[in-house]
Amino acid sequence: SAFLLECECICDRMEARAFCCRFGQAWRASMRISLHARRPLVIAVIAVVLLGQQIFDLGRHSGSACGSDLRTFRAFTACRNTLLPSPRTAASSFDKESAEHPQVQTTAQSRLSIVLVTSPVGSHPSTQLVDEVIESFDLVSGLADCPLIVVGDGVTVRPGKPRWNKGKVDEGSFGNYLSYLDNLRRKYGTVDEGVSPDGGTVCRSARIIGPLPKRVNFAHALLEGLRHVKTEFVLVAQHDRVFVESFDINNVLGFFDRHPEHLRYVGFQTVIDYPTFAVSKYGKWTRCSESPDAEPGLIPLFMWYDSAHVCRTQQLASLIEKEVTPGEFIESSYGCRLLDDIRSKRSEWSFDYHMQNYGLFLYHDARVGLGSPIVKHVNGRAYWSREDRIRMGWPAERPAGGRVAW
Repeated sequence: SAFLLECECICDRMEARAFCCRFGQAWRASMRISLHARRPLVIAVIAVVLLGQQIFDLGRHSGSACGSDLRTFRAFTACRNTLLPSPRTAASSFDKESAEHPQVQTTAQSRLSIVLVTSPVGSHPSTQLVDEVIESFDLVSGLADCPLIVVGDGVTVRPGKPRWNKGKVDEGSFGNYLSYLDNLRRKYGTVDEGVSPDGGTVCRSARIIGPLPKRVNFAHALLEGLRHVKTEFVLVAQHDRVFVESFDINNVLGFFDRHPEHLRYVGFQTVIDYPTFAVSKYGKWTRCSESPDAEPGLIPLFMWYDSAHVCRTQQLASLIEKEVTPGEFIESSYGCRLLDDIRSKRSEWSFDYHMQNYGLFLYHDARVGLGSPIVKHVNGRAYWSREDRIRMGWPAERPAGGRVAW
């Protein structure tokens, strides 16, 4: 009863109605922001409603005759009715949202595989570079359990200084590359939990392919991996591109479900504020009114980059066979031709036109925003393992950020 008397002083009838009105307006406004952002408010509303019911129950059983129980109950009932929609309204809203955005019923594990392409670098036979890439998959919800295929490109062996970007190495570097692939097989290439050479364990397995009989470069090494993929979608990964932000890969697959006829490629930002970057590089015509706000969204992309991206498996395999010859990158061949075609249509370009004719987009996550990359380049050709850095007298750990040689 004492507690109810105190509540009576606070929950004056007019003040309670004003409070409910203000709270209701805030709640309705919150429905326009993302689920992640409004979760704390949802919890607060539930707490208010439950507390109100408890206060009413306390007053009813206390036998208080001051009328505070009834006034408090009415105040919280008004609050609850204002804040929480009726079952019919809630169901209608849910049905509408479900119709506009069909929910994915299966897990990413059954729909998506990862193909990671690797080639010789100076840090071999150490697997540390690829270890960092594979470990970064744990940042992405739904990705850690997806099947993983690692493809080692072929090489050209000849005397002289290695030219890593051309796949031309000497005998010593070739031997290191073979040892590197063997180390990957020992570490990841088992059906069950793998065992690393140093006795540690890794919590995933992978199929290791290679080295290929000859150097075919990134695109056709990727094509070899795609021949072993049994899922509808594939995440293309490079051995020196790591995820640095967390998100849910099912959101990406959801966009393919919503645009089954047109969406071909969803990549992940590697530069800060790509829309501004596109305007500065290609012109003001790239400005898009369909900018994502709070919910996960898509940003038009004007170049087919080889960096991490998701595609439909068969569609990507057909594109490589048709548009890219062995020895080429997709980015520097088909990607450049595609960019020229997009630029030639600038007078009629729009978000919808881009979706219908090109289907090339970046994934946008509101929690990450445009100010941070989702994927970073480690620069494999200048990468040195921890053991090599110690041997050369460098700091054991690499400095954070930037493309540095150590």
